[in-house]
Amino acid sequence: MDIWTGPILAAKGVNETPILELDETVYEFGSAFEVEVETSCPEYVETLLIDLLRESGCTEGISNSLKSKYTNYLAGNIDGKAAIA
Repeated sequence: MDIWTGPILAAKGVNETPILELDETVYEFGSAFEVEVETSCPEYVETLLIDLLRESGCTEGISNSLKSKYTNYLAGNIDGKAAIA
């Protein structure tokens, strides 16, 4: 499902077991992905996800969000980091 909000496109998807939500936000200056954990034990699931990502070689940019999507848009960068398109 894609949601347009002015110059921001947020693509949302939920896997088959509704505990994870993957968001892709496309700004004019770059893209950001966010995984939201919706479960009664988010710390445990977060640890499993981080381990899985690291084992798969996806280690760059794994962190908790520092700012909201709207704040990133206003600042022209993603969590204070220079955007890479």
